[in-house]
Amino acid sequence: MSPARLTPLVVLALVGCDGGDIVVEGDAFSRTFDTAPSPDTAARDTAPLPIDRTTGKPCTDDSQCDVTGQHLAHCPSTSVLRAPTATCELRDPKGGGACDTGDGSSVPLCDGGLGLCVVDAGVNVCLGLCQLDDAGRWVHACAGKNACELLTVAEGDDGAPAVFGACRGGCVVDADCATGVCDTLSNRCVAASCTVAKDCTARLPAPGFGCGAGGVCRFAFAKSDGDACTPDPTATSASKDCFCLGRVGGVAGVCASVCKTTAPGAPNPECGPGFACDPQLDAKAPLTFDLPAGIAGRCVRTCTADADCGAGGWTCTQSAGTPSKTCHPPV
Repeated sequence: MSPARLTPLVVLALVGCDGGDIVVEGDAFSRTFDTAPSPDTAARDTAPLPIDRTTGKPCTDDSQCDVTGQHLAHCPSTSVLRAPTATCELRDPKGGGACDTGDGSSVPLCDGGLGLCVVDAGVNVCLGLCQLDDAGRWVHACAGKNACELLTVAEGDDGAPAVFGACRGGCVVDADCATGVCDTLSNRCVAASCTVAKDCTARLPAPGFGCGAGGVCRFAFAKSDGDACTPDPTATSASKDCFCLGRVGGVAGVCASVCKTTAPGAPNPECGPGFACDPQLDAKAPLTFDLPAGIAGRCVRTCTADADCGAGGWTCTQSAGTPSKTCHPPV
């Protein structure tokens, strides 16, 4: 993708995550830009390395991804937690950066414009790009059942605003997964069998990850969506109680499992009564359309006033691209 003409850019961070990631097998469910891009930015490929041009394409093994022989392009088909459709990604197995996130002044495309460079588990990785045009139509859609985590708006190649994101997770039911079952709290497919909890924690030492029903590793927590929790004080937004949505290091968190949006107006079976699947995008973002199905979000409480949200500092806000108000954490 060639550099677009310059235009003001708006970060569409999942409000309240404050840059924190729920780090799960190298994946993150929240904001990945460490620095909010400043105005007068465009989308451009910042990768300094030779490119494979395979990022985001369905795969079954590394040979379909690593066409340059750099050993950076991989097919993550054996991860403990994975997206429903395995797709090529750039990830340095030695822990280095596989792409350049830039200085925050541009949307960091990578691998010839097929991917978006994000910070994941402390390193730079190139994940499949998803992109909507200014009418809400997919310019780049995620493969298969994979979900799109929208992150930022900038001017596209046609001069109109475009919404850019990275493809992560996205299963809703077991049938979405090519192998294994769907962990419905994280929207990841799991194919790790177990008999005791340590069979799971040895592979993924994450809060709440243990041996669940059917002898498969899953997330399970004592608390449910809407319950109070304390966000982890480190760079993650996970806690021992649940996937805790709120400002990193804050005290007013609320449990909110991961979900995927349905078509506008359609019910969402992932979130219970009184809750909606909301990507919690910045209300100031210049979106003139309702978000389509397939966008990654969180199950958060619907509301009409701040008092409905309970937790201190939370506000009742209508996110960009969503039809109703939901509770948003402090920013």
